[in-house]
Amino acid sequence: MAHKLHKLFASAGLLLVLISCASGVHVEVWPVDSLEKIFPDDAVGTHALGEKLWRVPRNGHVNLQIALRSSRPVSGLRVMVSEPRLNGVRLPVRVRRAGYVPVGSNPANMPPEELVRAAPAWFPDPLLEDFPFDLAAGETHALWLTVECPAGVRAGDYQGEAQLLAGGRRVAAQAFTVRVTSAEVPREQTLAVTNWLNLDEHHLQNSLSGARQRSGPVLASARKHRAGHGGLSAEHAADAGEHAGRCDGEWRRHPLSLRAAGPVGGGVREGRVAGHHRGRAPAWPRIRLPDRTGGSVAGGGGGRGGVEIARAGHPRAAAYLRGFLSALYAHLREKGWTGRYIQHIHDEPHGPELAAYSRYSRLIRSELPGIPTIDAIDINENLAALDEATDIWVMILGSFDHRMDAVEAHLKRGGKAWFYTCVAPQGRYLNRFIDQPLLKTRLLHWLNFATAWLGICTGAATTGGRDRLRTSNS
Repeated sequence: MAHKLHKLFASAGLLLVLISCASGVHVEVWPVDSLEKIFPDDAVGTHALGEKLWRVPRNGHVNLQIALRSSRPVSGLRVMVSEPRLNGVRLPVRVRRAGYVPVGSNPANMPPEELVRAAPAWFPDPLLEDFPFDLAAGETHALWLTVECPAGVRAGDYQGEAQLLAGGRRVAAQAFTVRVTSAEVPREQTLAVTNWLNLDEHHLQNSLSGARQRSGPVLASARKHRAGHGGLSAEHAADAGEHAGRCDGEWRRHPLSLRAAGPVGGGVREGRVAGHHRGRAPAWPRIRLPDRTGGSVAGGGGGRGGVEIARAGHPRAAAYLRGFLSALYAHLREKGWTGRYIQHIHDEPHGPELAAYSRYSRLIRSELPGIPTIDAIDINENLAALDEATDIWVMILGSFDHRMDAVEAHLKRGGKAWFYTCVAPQGRYLNRFIDQPLLKTRLLHWLNFATAWLGICTGAATTGGRDRLRTSNS
């Protein structure tokens, strides 16, 4: 009898093991506000929302964040979403997941209470689309569901569900409600956004054709969000060759800004003439001209790949720019883009650069009539020269508090004011550092609204090659 009971319990134990294996693992999921950053060591329920409802205006979008964690490793996770629907109408959903990058240090002047977490640490940042993916045991990750709400749809509650599948089996699910409000985002936006993107072959570590191919998703995203970007430059267009002092229009074939991201919505497009800083020495303008001598050029830098680097005093620089700008203006008029294009001249002209800056500003105004000029400026420089040369002042946030009188005077004279962020400002100012709360990023545009400064410039660079997600900093 005892022997039979032992066999019975042994069989029952085997049955329990088989049932456990067949049912797979259990993944914990919970909704989190999209302004919260989820970290791999977050416990189950961290930042959990009380209600599973997200509000969205018509002609807008809303991001739903779903955290997930399992005590056992899960491989091959897929996400299947039942799009939120109401009376047969569905709202489209884009599914991504948060990736993590290492941050080695926090900004030097940042109070600890302004940080989400102290570095070194892994921070969520890129939104990845590679599915299926593996979920390590004891790690918390996040899914991002971006729900688009078309204009004119019926207001009300749209019900949806996200399911997690592994090995063809459902291992978790999260129901959600998207409440479409009666408010509607205007089709034409008044906030102008430019993104400075380095998309050339050096930064992409690829050929120019590869740069065009790899830049496609970036430019498509810029178009979708009505953001312009500085990418069309005389110095890159010069690679094509020069005939009788005029460029041959190579930028018509592969401009990374104008052709690929033609004006959409209320977006503006920003072009770059030339110029940047090399240390403390003025290097303006930096124009790449076809090398006729096979070597370096007096007043310029050395030749590179059959290209001369010309500066302000070079006799061919002004002639080349006139030809380039004339061809550009004809192209803008042909496309009907003159009302949506702005011209950047030189990033933050300082001291001895201002004379050349003013001279080339006059040249640009003569060749691009009616096109506004825009540049990042230092509010402590010669504002009289900048007021005449630059229509749109773009100042680093936090740098102009003591000169609001000068900014207001520029506005009264018909100028415009934008602000920008980069490695500054730090401290308690708003910015987009990866280790700051996302609320600060959201509030940046409320600052635009509060000041009626309807423009913002941001900077980005595609550096680091394939390992760029493994070598980040704040």
